Amino acid sequence: MNYLVTKDLLDLHDKYGGDLGLLDERWATKEDRTRFSSDQMRTLYEYIEQVRFSQVETLSPELKATTKRRISELESLIAPDVVTTLKERLC
Repeated sequence: MNYLVTKDLLDLHDKYGGDLGLLDERWATKEDRTRFSSDQMRTLYEYIEQVRFSQVETLSPELKATTKRRISELESLIAPDVVTTLKERLC
């Protein structure tokens, strides 16, 4: 299956210290800038943020359920090895 977010994108994310916004800097290589689409990067960032948000203890049950549903939707777009790596880092 072709996933929107792969290990290659996670590696690039790590290369830039978790800030793909740095791809806009002059010193970022053209290859790095053009390797992935904005949808791919946005999906990775949304997943990271949703997982972090789900860990807030004061979330209402409804918001927690909505967040978990969205995390599941995003996981269907992300390679399983990337999901595993990110969960190990974030949880």
